[in-house]
Amino acid sequence: MDFHEEFETRYYLKQYRREKEQEFLSLQQENMTVLKYKRWFQDFSIFASAMVSTEQHQIDRFRDGLRRELMRGLIIFWPETVGELIEVAQSLKTVLGEPQEMFR
Repeated sequence: MDFHEEFETRYYLKQYRREKEQEFLSLQQENMTVLKYKRWFQDFSIFASAMVSTEQHQIDRFRDGLRRELMRGLIIFWPETVGELIEVAQSLKTVLGEPQEMFR
């Protein structure tokens, strides 16, 4: 058992963990900036650690929650890390002509 799982097991009630896990599963970027979405993703992922146990699972889950226009722009990109995915998502602002503050 890793640190997060042990901490979660000892300090969070089972029902609370389930609620947070569901919030993680339904997490979408919507109006959040990419970086704010990243923070929420990281914060809630500790409650669903089994679902994002590998880097590829994290990439897939993170990509699935991005806004549609960003997901479409990432179709041909296959990042090896979540960090790479975030960098490319942020750089899409230029391609899409979106204001920079939308992607912070």
